[in-house]
Amino acid sequence: MKDSQSVYSIGKGVLFLEDKEGSYSVDDLSEMESQFQGTQEEELNFGFSSSVYWFKIPIEVLSENSSKQWWLDIDYTLLEDIHVYQDIGGELHLILNTGNRKSFEHRPIKWRSYSTILDTSSASTLYVRVQTQSSMQVPMKIYSSDAIVSAKQAETLFSGFFYGVILLIIFYNAFLFFVWSDKNYLYYILFITSFLLWQLNVDGFAHQYLWPEVQWLREKGVLIFVGLTVFNALLFTRSFLRLSEYAKGLNKVLVFLQVFMSVLILGSFVLSYTVVIQILAWVIVAIPFILLYAGAVALKHKYKYARFYIVGWSIFLGATIIFTLNKLGLIGGYEHIKYFQQIGSIAEVIFFSLALAERINTLRRQNIKNLSALNSRLRSEVHDKSSQIREKDELLIQQSRLASMGEMLENISHQWKQPLHKLSLVIQNHYFKHKMEGVSADDLESFNEHSTMLVNYMSTTVDDFRNFFDPQKEKELFGLNESVEKVLSILSSSLKEEKIEIVLAIKSREKVAGYPNEFGQVLLNLFSNARDALLSGNIEEKKIEISVDENEDSIVLAFLDNAGGIPQDILPKIFDPYFSTKGLKKGSGIGLYMSKMIIENSMNGSFHVRNSTVGAEFTITLAKVL
Repeated sequence: MKDSQSVYSIGKGVLFLEDKEGSYSVDDLSEMESQFQGTQEEELNFGFSSSVYWFKIPIEVLSENSSKQWWLDIDYTLLEDIHVYQDIGGELHLILNTGNRKSFEHRPIKWRSYSTILDTSSASTLYVRVQTQSSMQVPMKIYSSDAIVSAKQAETLFSGFFYGVILLIIFYNAFLFFVWSDKNYLYYILFITSFLLWQLNVDGFAHQYLWPEVQWLREKGVLIFVGLTVFNALLFTRSFLRLSEYAKGLNKVLVFLQVFMSVLILGSFVLSYTVVIQILAWVIVAIPFILLYAGAVALKHKYKYARFYIVGWSIFLGATIIFTLNKLGLIGGYEHIKYFQQIGSIAEVIFFSLALAERINTLRRQNIKNLSALNSRLRSEVHDKSSQIREKDELLIQQSRLASMGEMLENISHQWKQPLHKLSLVIQNHYFKHKMEGVSADDLESFNEHSTMLVNYMSTTVDDFRNFFDPQKEKELFGLNESVEKVLSILSSSLKEEKIEIVLAIKSREKVAGYPNEFGQVLLNLFSNARDALLSGNIEEKKIEISVDENEDSIVLAFLDNAGGIPQDILPKIFDPYFSTKGLKKGSGIGLYMSKMIIENSMNGSFHVRNSTVGAEFTITLAKVL
């Protein structure tokens, strides 16, 4: 070893021996010197082979006073079994026993590659025994201590950059998936993640950091994650390029390939590693061509996002083909090719991300345009519906008023019955007096007073009824007790005739803001419903209790009858429009509905009903004027 040189590549001219049966031991090699042959290539790459390979490397000491320490480094992590012997003066020493099959903890140097320190105090010979089911690549170098540290630092820097970019893209697309809920992002994440795990296996970081003690993953990890990467690439391609729309035949081909990959992944658990990895190697070469064709078909159908997809796959395709052909032993250049796929994959995922981003931006612009049109249509429909609702509400109000007018006419007849009877008696009395005795001036004066009083009473009654139907546009302050007393003054005759007792408990005379005439209609509806319930139920002691109370910020009116209450199956529907328990001839079903609208919509209050122990209790709550 020269002090002026820090790195020695072991390649062309190095002696090797192929042990096809794997039966040779290191002690047998001394008798087989003639069977060793020199390599003709710059790299030790024999493709896929089940043979054991022995390498003979002479170590010469050119400077006895050298203070350098030298290392042997084998930089291919998929080698399953590695034994390195150093023959010093005819004495053999095992200086390295490692490989991918063994636990990471058994490595003398805790690096992803396989390294050991050499004894360079005197001339010696290295015998390296290598066995693997993967590609038989044995990239070996001898480094000085300073050189191997620099090389490992450069590798770590590149790996950190590569995996950092991949993880950043995964997290970025995961965020977009949660924002947009687009399944293409999910399929893309699955593709990148499976590729990341594959690359971690190939680079040895999975063995070092993720599952150093999990043997089946060390042995099968590459097969599983290569298969998953191809499967997810097919899945993403079918979804992103929408092949089920543009190319149904090609879509079926990709579905078949997905099924094939699924079978191959499951088969990797039972089949030979060598068989599966060679199938996967050729699949990896063929699949990018198929996916590029799929991109071209989509682009032909004017699916513009396919152009980024094609560029990304083209770069990855070139890198993957070179990488795979190197593994098959068909081309050399491991030192540089080992980074080809990583560089190509970074370019690929960036272009795929651009394709997804352009697709999302286009969809977002289209969605904004569609939403704008939808909003315009919805505004128009809402305006039309609102107009229809207003017309229906006006019709309902009109119907409610007509129904109330019918009840009012009935109440007017009750109110006029007694004064008309009295007026009739006064007229008859004076008529008979005139026939029999003659009418004096005092009699005429008395007749005028009585008849005028009765007519005025009837006129006042009509005015009171008419006020209930005067429209009010502005809110005004009024007391609930005043409304109750006014309604009772109008209904007193009919209630007395029907023997309905009214019990009042007026505990508050505070004012509320609203429409007293409309509130009066609500009370008339409650009285009408209560009277019908009491009369139809044959209640002997018919009673209606009305209370007006207050709390801190509101006035509460409770209206309770003793008619037995509302059936439980009807109670939830009592405020529905056109729902009536009286039948089509006796009720329209809009009285309570309109009453609820008046209290809750017009007066911002609340209107509820429940069954008490004796009958139905309606509760009206309105804000107190402070």
